[in-house]
Amino acid sequence: MLSAFKLDAMIEAVIGGDSLPQRKPDAVPLQTVIRMLGGTTESAVLIGDSTVDIACADNAGVPSIIIPSGYGMAPPQAKITATGFAGLMSVIEQL
Repeated sequence: MLSAFKLDAMIEAVIGGDSLPQRKPDAVPLQTVIRMLGGTTESAVLIGDSTVDIACADNAGVPSIIIPSGYGMAPPQAKITATGFAGLMSVIEQL
């Protein structure tokens, strides 16, 4: 799908629900993609839209920013929330 939408050149690592035996909220998928990108949990942030994303980040010791998506779920209770992608950089800078 990334190739079909010509997004593959912009994305360096992908971990899907079927990539590993562990799935979110386990920390392993997040830790794996951080390693794939040459980062550390101390230099990473998870940007997500669900309580599962918050739990995954907490389990990995990584701060999370939630952008409520409107998938019919109640907005997750997050320490840091961004109203959308436009304001994301200013929220990251506050970390």
